[in-house]
Amino acid sequence: MSNNQTLLDFIRDYSLWSDYLGTFAFAVSGIRVAEERDLDWFGTYVVGFVTAVGGGTLRDMMLDIPVFWFANPIYLIITMLALILYAAFRKHILRVEHFVFFLDSVGLGMFSVVGAQRSIEAGMPLWVAPIMATITGAFGGMLRDILVNEIPHIFVKEVYASACVIGGLFYIFLYSFTALSIPFIGLVTSVLVLSIRLLANRYRWTIPGFKRLPPE
Repeated sequence: MSNNQTLLDFIRDYSLWSDYLGTFAFAVSGIRVAEERDLDWFGTYVVGFVTAVGGGTLRDMMLDIPVFWFANPIYLIITMLALILYAAFRKHILRVEHFVFFLDSVGLGMFSVVGAQRSIEAGMPLWVAPIMATITGAFGGMLRDILVNEIPHIFVKEVYASACVIGGLFYIFLYSFTALSIPFIGLVTSVLVLSIRLLANRYRWTIPGFKRLPPE
């Protein structure tokens, strides 16, 4: 098989496996946070699973379509696999700086694409796609932080949900004004979201917020 054919197959299958890989990445992210809070294995699994499917669950409920993981137990299996692999390679993972952050960023990019695609497939107006991209990408992490009693990262100046918004807008731009295939648009958009997250972390980009006024 030629290299060009391999690349075409990769692009064509992207929309099929990106949801699974995003689930794995977000599950690991949730598992890592749960470990830092000294949760037991059951609690760790729950936090990992909620992180992985929380955004997509809210998205499907808002779009009034069947919740994706109700019909397929693969998401439960992927989360369990993530927990087992994390436990097996935990020492190695923790030695690699920013490894979990990178996985979380990969999941964010992929889930942003999945959210935009589901919105379009559900027949929603195009302006809804960035909203669904943001909910799919960011809401699971918000639930994760709430479960471990933290202020959600998306509310504390971090470039997180905003990366999803940009990705969603970029997705509908390519969808509306180019003849690119849907899988290729998804691939390019997920890379954009990932790049924004990595650059924001590298250069300490933040979102402005209100400063507390001094007491009178």
